[in-house]
Amino acid sequence: MFGPYIIAPSIFKFNTPQPYELIQIWSILKEALSKAKRILCIGYSFRDADLQFKTIFNLALKNNKNLNKKLGIIDLKKNEIVEKLRYSLNKISIKIEPICDKLSEVDADDTIIKNFFK
Repeated sequence: MFGPYIIAPSIFKFNTPQPYELIQIWSILKEALSKAKRILCIGYSFRDADLQFKTIFNLALKNNKNLNKKLGIIDLKKNEIVEKLRYSLNKISIKIEPICDKLSEVDADDTIIKNFFK
């Protein structure tokens, strides 16, 4: 019987059989990232332990041929995340920018998002 799944960021994520729906979602994610011009990450810290996502993310961005790609970060540790990503994505042509600390800041000033997606 299938039900809701929570897949924690760990190195053991795919050591157990995964439902077809989850495999399908990861496939759609990789395809979307490989075509994206703008990627906005909200509250995701890009933990080193999340090897599967990190691999998919890096491969998809490496195969992404859009010339003016941008990756925006909304997180309390946005500056640390940006530095980590600049190091890990240094051979990929993508502009990485810290946007703000919390989503509520975006609600207060919608020009933040409008400017990012220009």
